Amino acid sequence: MTRKLPPRGVLFRKQVLGARESLAKELYDIGAVFQAMAMAAAKGRDYLVVTSPEPIDLRPTAAAKDLAATLEREGFRCTWDRHENPAHPSFPAYFDLLIQWDTDTMTDYAPYSTGRRS
Repeated sequence: MTRKLPPRGVLFRKQVLGARESLAKELYDIGAVFQAMAMAAAKGRDYLVVTSPEPIDLRPTAAAKDLAATLEREGFRCTWDRHENPAHPSFPAYFDLLIQWDTDTMTDYAPYSTGRRS
């Protein structure tokens, strides 16, 4: 008995989506992002830019959506900064995640917020 395989394009698309989810899960780990934010704040910055090591759009991934939702719930501003793909202008754009906080206007949104003021 032979099994009918899906077209190669469908298989490749599944691989692409799986690889992007895997990369996003590592890149947008909430603990690592909070640690990077603390390091940026210690240097006097009120922002952090999270950049993918590959020029691919990770916005649709579950990890990216979860991180942005968590940060916004805690009062941080999240913006996706668009970049043209360096490989070729017709290739899809990619996005950095810009996380901003303003220490003068931050409020306490959650008991575990890293943006607490005294």
